[in-house]
Formats: sequence, C-alpha cells, structure tokens
Amino acid sequence: MMNVYAIYDRLAETYGNPFILDVKVAKRTFEWMKRDTELQQRQDKEVRLLGTWNPEKGIETVYTPEKVYELDDKQEEQ
Repeated sequence: MMNVYAIYDRLAETYGNPFILDVKVAKRTFEWMKRDTELQQRQDKEVRLLGTWNPEKGIETVYTPEKVYELDDKQEEQ
C-alpha cells in the first residue's frame, strides 16, 4: 500500500509538493529527512498524510490532512 504525503509549513500555512511512499518505509524515510535536513529548514514543519495511492488508478482515497510525523525538534519537546 502507498500513501500520499506532503510537508506542511505551520508558519507559512502552506503545503510542499506531495510525494508518494510505501507505508512500510514511510517512517524510516521521515526519520532520514529529519536527520539529514538542517534545523532551520525543518523548523515549523511536519509531514501530513493526504490520502492513498494506487499505481493503476492514481489517487484512491483523499483524507483530511493529518499530521503523521514532526520534523521540528522544538515542537516535539512541547
């Protein structure tokens, strides 16, 4: 199964370009993004789930955006 995600900037109140990841590797990918991205580039940002993806049909299900991973260390501490 694959999901559609996007980075949400809380300060700008905008979404980055959506991306598709296999559910089994998503958390590992988010941890890699957090570890390998400069702090100032991930401040006020989180990963949000937007829906599910079917390679044969395209977007299968659209969800109300939901936070699934925090990229900002300061937000984690609160």
